[in-house]
Amino acid sequence: MEEIAFHLCVYYGKEKVETYIASFLYDYNIQVVKPQIQLIQKAGILKCQYRSVLSYFDALMIEFSMQNKLEFHTTEKKLRKKFPSKIVNQLKIITYRFD
Repeated sequence: MEEIAFHLCVYYGKEKVETYIASFLYDYNIQVVKPQIQLIQKAGILKCQYRSVLSYFDALMIEFSMQNKLEFHTTEKKLRKKFPSKIVNQLKIITYRFD
């Protein structure tokens, strides 16, 4: 959500962030999940392998998405080019654009 808030702020100004995020949370079923130790370990390994490409948060979300066979929502437009097909093929990537 903070990634979305960041892009909204850049494109629409900080005044719009609260309204858009509240609307987004209302319109979609967003769940907060406490990470399990295995998820933390695997995300750490993923971050280590792709440290120049991934933030800690992205590594955690990618690993969570792969483990649970969920869509991975991102604003990163070049994600498919940055990772080996082994990882990309495990992810259903949904990319958002705010421009």
